[in-house]
Amino acid sequence: PLSGVTYLELASNTNDKIDLKNSVSKGILVIHNSTTSTKISQTKTNKSDKGGHPFEGIIIGDYMFHFHVDVLGGIILLSKNLETKKNCGGNKDHKIFYSSEAVKNATAALGISGGGGTVNTNYGFAKQRAGVRFWWE
Repeated sequence: PLSGVTYLELASNTNDKIDLKNSVSKGILVIHNSTTSTKISQTKTNKSDKGGHPFEGIIIGDYMFHFHVDVLGGIILLSKNLETKKNCGGNKDHKIFYSSEAVKNATAALGISGGGGTVNTNYGFAKQRAGVRFWWE
């Protein structure tokens, strides 16, 4: 099982797979290298009816395709060359749910302090901006 921050630095342009099996994994999983060219062709876990558990937290990767894992939290992909046209029908057996609670739990271990507040501006193109609710420094 993964917990805390797990960092995998993989060689460029490899075609690796991650299998979490039945583990209860949570935290921050980072799959990255300095050239932003790690390739994960499949991330999977067993379905819940076969003993699998969702990953709870944040997954950050360069290039990832075929998520066969339930995620509670968030996924951030960094590559400039993400798939936008391939059929990804295999992902229909799992779900990715954004969870602010899972993200907060995952980042709490980092001990990062931030500030709060709201910044509302109404300027620029179409006069719409997102309000800043919280930031980390």
